[in-house]
Amino acid sequence: MRSSIKNWLDSPIVSHRGRAERRQVAGLVAYHTEGTSLQPDLVRNISASGVYLVTTTRWVIGSPIDLTLQRMGQPEEYAENRIQLRAKAVRWGEDGVGLSFLHSAGTAVRLWDGRLRNSNDPIEPVDVVRQFRVARAEAFLRRICPSMGDRTSAALRNDVGSFRTENVIEIALRAEHDMPEAETGRKLIHPDVLRQILENGSWADLDWTRELWSNLLISACNSAGTDRASLQFTSLMSQMNVNQTRLLSWVCETSSQQMLESGATEPEAIEGRSDQLKQATGIGDMVRVEREVNHLVELGLLKSRPRSSYFDEDDHLTLCPTAMGMEFYMRSRSRQHFIPSTLGAAEMAATPSQQVH
Repeated sequence: MRSSIKNWLDSPIVSHRGRAERRQVAGLVAYHTEGTSLQPDLVRNISASGVYLVTTTRWVIGSPIDLTLQRMGQPEEYAENRIQLRAKAVRWGEDGVGLSFLHSAGTAVRLWDGRLRNSNDPIEPVDVVRQFRVARAEAFLRRICPSMGDRTSAALRNDVGSFRTENVIEIALRAEHDMPEAETGRKLIHPDVLRQILENGSWADLDWTRELWSNLLISACNSAGTDRASLQFTSLMSQMNVNQTRLLSWVCETSSQQMLESGATEPEAIEGRSDQLKQATGIGDMVRVEREVNHLVELGLLKSRPRSSYFDEDDHLTLCPTAMGMEFYMRSRSRQHFIPSTLGAAEMAATPSQQVH
């Protein structure tokens, strides 16, 4: 299981072409905004290119509509069970409206291929949602890294439904959503960086960590796709657990606020009280918090400090991010890059590169 994503990225894929075949899917609905509320409409039938909704709403022909496909019920809490799509109204019917999907360039929805075509079991709403999610993620990743196109397709389609594949899809869709639309067709990512993000990010099953991986993906894109230096930051991310990433984010955020208030050009040390550190990490034991701090120091993300041996509720730690730590924070939180002063730049240059696993 651990090596399956890597194997897919190194293997070819056979191309297939889907058809715009319409089918009924029991329990599939499309949410859209009606005034100030969300309105679910039943899907009469759906294809890779369009959908017919049973609805009393009559959109102007040609007008764009934002839809969220999911199973019938309350709005889905989990991202893997829903997909946001843009469509336009193309015809009115007696009981609803026909819409055509406005897919991004290169999107190939293979809705009824493979298991969904051959299975005798009823098609579930989540099966349809998953195919649209795969197609959207695949198209986005192919646009930002054409040289990895077929390998990326294999990684997404050869084990559709596995938790690692779902995590990769969510990272890609978040990046597509957050990247400015004007940049998605002209920004590229180095294939080595994308490979690391797909391999390591596929284990990120929490929203927090998937967001960090998504932002690292965005920050690694440039006009030429030559930013191989981002491997350092993807390697750092793969060596941290969720508590450590939360702690580093809190330290960098707090230090950034102090820098803004004081006008400083270097990361400033902060005094973290035990209650603040426990809340930031979600850890109730200060000895464990100290272990997480020490790991961040070893990675070169926090400056070294005197070790403590005992904590009580009034204790605090003096913590300061390094220039490398601040740069990681900026990249992983989708902010502008940290621009250190001469001292900070020297510090980053002196930080040993982390080994990429």
